[in-house]
Amino acid sequence: MNLLRTLLRCLSFPLFLLGANAALITLVGAGAPLWQPLAVLLGAILLMLGIEHLIPWQPDWNRSHGDGLRDLLHAGINTASYHLGILLLPLFAGLALSPGLWPLQWPFWLQVVAALLVLDVGISAAHHASHKWNLLWRFHALHHSIRRLYGFNGLMKHPVHQSVETLCGIAPLLLLGIPQPVAVAVSFCVAIQLLL
Repeated sequence: MNLLRTLLRCLSFPLFLLGANAALITLVGAGAPLWQPLAVLLGAILLMLGIEHLIPWQPDWNRSHGDGLRDLLHAGINTASYHLGILLLPLFAGLALSPGLWPLQWPFWLQVVAALLVLDVGISAAHHASHKWNLLWRFHALHHSIRRLYGFNGLMKHPVHQSVETLCGIAPLLLLGIPQPVAVAVSFCVAIQLLL
């Protein structure tokens, strides 16, 4: 059992970051039916929940702190609102303002990686601003109020702050003219990043 825990500690991050994302990018890039990337994502979610229960950073985080219902409600609402914005990205990608700016000649996987970097820079900039500007901090502070870390409360964010971060992440992609297949792959990869 100790060997399994050690392997999971060492391999879970690369497994999710490289393995799950590579599988999703490959499936979407090959035009696989939607159920296949959804199955990979569901498998990754279940695996992550199992791993965090088996090897939590702090064993106390596996015990309830009376926050389960609150965290489940936040996870449901925020997952829905965040993924709605990210899931709308492929729909909005067809309406791109500047389709000539996107590097269509790059390999598909590299386009997805570039899109994830642009998305992450936008979200990180909004996150940084939330620590600097009092108005944004009022909405962001909820995210820092948790007392333990586990799968559901990592998504605990105020919907206003969630909207600001999402907009800052996807707006540059739309302005650059992200193609729909890349946007679909990004939507799946974002879900994996949220697990990490």
